[in-house]
Amino acid sequence: MVEISERFGLSSLPTLQVVDLKKEVKDQRFEGMISQTLKEAIENALAKKEQVILFQNRRGFAPTYHCKTCGWKAMCQNCDVHLTLHKAHHSLRCHYCGYKITLIKVCPACGSQTLEEVGFGTEKIEHSIELMFPGAKVARLDMDNASTKSAMENILMDFEYHETDILVGTQMLTKGLDFGNVSVVGILLADSLLRYPDLRAGERAYQLMTQVSGRSGRREKPGLVIIQTFQVNHPVIRETLHHDYLSFFERESDERKKFLYPPYYRLIFLEIAHKNAAKADAAAMQMAIFLKEKLTNRVLGPAPGSIPRLRGQYIYQILIKMENTPAILSGIKSYILECRVKLFEIKTYRDVKIVIDVDPY
Repeated sequence: MVEISERFGLSSLPTLQVVDLKKEVKDQRFEGMISQTLKEAIENALAKKEQVILFQNRRGFAPTYHCKTCGWKAMCQNCDVHLTLHKAHHSLRCHYCGYKITLIKVCPACGSQTLEEVGFGTEKIEHSIELMFPGAKVARLDMDNASTKSAMENILMDFEYHETDILVGTQMLTKGLDFGNVSVVGILLADSLLRYPDLRAGERAYQLMTQVSGRSGRREKPGLVIIQTFQVNHPVIRETLHHDYLSFFERESDERKKFLYPPYYRLIFLEIAHKNAAKADAAAMQMAIFLKEKLTNRVLGPAPGSIPRLRGQYIYQILIKMENTPAILSGIKSYILECRVKLFEIKTYRDVKIVIDVDPY
C-alpha cells in the first residue's frame, strides 16, 4: 500500500461541506436540484471568474416519466426499467437495451395530459443552470453528447481554456482531469450513489465523491466541495467529509468479514435467463437443488435479478460464497460445471442461458 499524504505543488485538500436537503426542503430553500448554499457558492465563483463542476451520476433529462392522474409510467418493452426522458431528442429511452419511443404528450392509459417528469439527470441540470445563471457558459459531459473521443475532447478543451464556466456531468468527469481554475464542485444528490443493491455501493460512492472532490482547488486557489444529501449521518458521507479513508476501510472491512464477502470470502455468481419467466424460474430452482446437494449453505438463492427482466430475458440469480482457499475454489468450480451439464441433460432446460461469473466484485 502506497500512501500519498499531500497534494502536488502548492494546493491543499478542498474544504468539504454537507448540505442537509431535508432541512433545505423544510425551509423552502431547495429548488429541486440546487440548494441555496450551492447556489451562493456558484455565484461567488463566477464573480471571481472561477469555474464550477456539478456532478450527477445520471444522464438524460429525468429518469421517470409518469401520469399524475392514473399513475401510468413509461416502461421499456424489453426490460423492467423506466424509460428515461431525453428532452433534447424528444424521446424516451432505455439505457440498457437501447429501446426508444418518441416523447408522448397524452397518457396512453387514461388519455389525460397530466404527464410529468420525476427526478433529474444531467440534461435537466444543464437546462436549469442556464436559466439560473444566464450570464454563465454551461456545458455538459455525459455519454449522450460525448460518445466519441473527439466530442469529449472538444468539451474538455473548451473548459480548459475557460470558454465554459460551469461543467455538468456524470462520472466521466470525476477521474484524471486537471483544471487549475475550478474552485467549486457540487455533488447534487449523493444519496443516489448509495442506493444500489450492490456489495460495493458504499465503496464506489466513497471513490466517486472523493475523486470528483479532487477536481477542485488543484492549484494555489482553495477548493470547495458541496455534497447535497438527505442522509447527512450516513457513515460514507461522514467519512468522505473528513477525508477519513482509514475509518471507511476499517468499517467496510468489518462488514465484509462479518457477512462473508470479499476479500475474506470468494464469490461465484450464476445468472439463469430465458425469455419465458416460468422456465427461467424452474431452471434456477433445479440448478440450486443440484448445487445444494454438496455445497449446502454456501448457496444463496435463486432470487429474481435486481432488474428481473433485461433485453427480453427473465433473470434469476444464484450466489455461492466459499472460503478463500485455492483447493476449495477449484473443487467448487468443477462441481458447478457438472451441475450445469446435469441441468442441460434435462430436455426442458437446454435453451436456458447460464452465465457463470467468478469473483464478480
